[in-house]
Amino acid sequence: MSRILKQLPRQSVPQPRSAVPVSIFFGRDCGMVPFLGFLVLMIIVLPTITLSRAGRLALALVFALTLIFGAFATIRHRIPIYLVIGLTVSAAGVDLLGEIAPSHSLPVWFRP
Repeated sequence: MSRILKQLPRQSVPQPRSAVPVSIFFGRDCGMVPFLGFLVLMIIVLPTITLSRAGRLALALVFALTLIFGAFATIRHRIPIYLVIGLTVSAAGVDLLGEIAPSHSLPVWFRP
């Protein structure tokens, strides 16, 4: 048996390429970069611009939908997803109530 193995030509096994160092932040999820860029735009840049009531409501709705879809995309367990959805809907409801009835809005020092 060993004589047969010695007579077989050795096939060269391709060596794996040297591992390229993976970024600790976005090595596997390249789709997170545009998502985080969009969140930075929504959180930091857009609130500095003066918007109409419809613009503020649209901004709040888009931000809430972004948080909900981000929770569906990243969280694997159901309970945290429901928690994120509940908190997002309640926060959007408070924001909507503050836009519709200004007497119930947040204090001026709290608003951006």
